[in-house]
Amino acid sequence: SIKSEEGGDALAVLAGGKVSNEEAYLLQKLAREILGTENIDLGAERMWLKAVRRVLDICGPGTEGPTPRAISEAEAIVIAGSGLDESHPVAAMAVSQAARYGKAAVVEIAGREEPLIAWDSSMIRIADNRLGTVLKAAAEIFENKSGSEAAAAVQVEEENLEKICRLLSMPDSVMIVTPEYFVAAEEDDIEALVDAGEKAGMLARGRNRMLLLSRFSNAAGTAAAGGAPGCGPGLQKLDKNGLDREGIHKAVKNGRIRGLLVFGTAGEQGALKAPFTAAVCGHYSEAPPGADYLFPARQAVTREGCFLNASWQLRCNEDVEGFPDERLSEWRLICDLAGAMGAKWEYSSLEKVREEMKKKAFVEQAEF
Repeated sequence: SIKSEEGGDALAVLAGGKVSNEEAYLLQKLAREILGTENIDLGAERMWLKAVRRVLDICGPGTEGPTPRAISEAEAIVIAGSGLDESHPVAAMAVSQAARYGKAAVVEIAGREEPLIAWDSSMIRIADNRLGTVLKAAAEIFENKSGSEAAAAVQVEEENLEKICRLLSMPDSVMIVTPEYFVAAEEDDIEALVDAGEKAGMLARGRNRMLLLSRFSNAAGTAAAGGAPGCGPGLQKLDKNGLDREGIHKAVKNGRIRGLLVFGTAGEQGALKAPFTAAVCGHYSEAPPGADYLFPARQAVTREGCFLNASWQLRCNEDVEGFPDERLSEWRLICDLAGAMGAKWEYSSLEKVREEMKKKAFVEQAEF
């Protein structure tokens, strides 16, 4: 086998951020305990995860972020990054409602030209790779640095920078960070983002007015279950950090990754093919070309399991009896794959999986 001949580092597991919390937990367990690999990315961007961990450190476990209702009722909204309408239309609709009916002050700091519907007169055009420097300047103003000096340092009009600070510091303000912020972000940008939120009073123990949006729909649940590189169940930081999605793609192309398990639509997997590839998907169009083994996935409406939304609220999909589906549930399929590799897992139900998840270290950081 690939594992016995080349070791676990030659294997990887990918998914597209739509697996349930339970599926993510079982997949990371299969990857780490059976395949012996840390090359696992089930859908949680590295910089997004860094921001989430920093926010949880400040706000504490169990602190929910702003919901669509809280956004629609906010008195001020700051959007960091482009593409909110495209990536998260529900959040964009909440912003529109706040601007149109609640008369909220809305400003978007972004680098991409786009129609902004209800708040198009409140755009501050900043290149995406400079958003972090603007937020760092805002944090410095909260520390009593001169507005003109801070604005000059980042080449932004003083009036715009002061407007950002004023909105951030309002009692019922909300900050929405789009996926495009994290695409362009470096570690300094994450520190600037969190620092600005904390100094503005948006982040505090038991209080979180910052919505961190991932391009993956169940990124929160995936991360909480341990489905990201260097991230164990409950957001536990692991000593060994495997390859993330981009690294896995590069390693497949250069031959370092010899065996690949793709679960569902894994983003850009269309041209992804390792010497041995197995895929679990709902349709042939979702499968990597030339996959060696294909396993059928259920339709979304018949999927069992729980999910965490961007506000860290738990939502479960267990009442699936009215939607008959002869295909094996994904969580049972993962268990069968593990059994075929010699594992002695004994899960009679999803509840048994959740019971084990709750016993893991640092599990208080997340609600399963």
